[in-house]
Amino acid sequence: MYATAFGLNASDYGKTIKVGSDEFKIVGIKPRRSKFPIVGQSLTNGMNYKLTLDSVKSKLAA
Repeated sequence: MYATAFGLNASDYGKTIKVGSDEFKIVGIKPRRSKFPIVGQSLTNGMNYKLTLDSVKSKLAA
């Protein structure tokens, strides 16, 4: 699994985080996208968005 390679836990999949004014559910990791490897699904419109690892890790730690 890619989660541990990026410093995340497998249990982080499916967690909800707030980035800016939007809420996202973590739905995947794309290791070839080094700048935006995390895939987050918007809880508002259901679309998938690319997120930075730093933004996701900081929100999970909060």
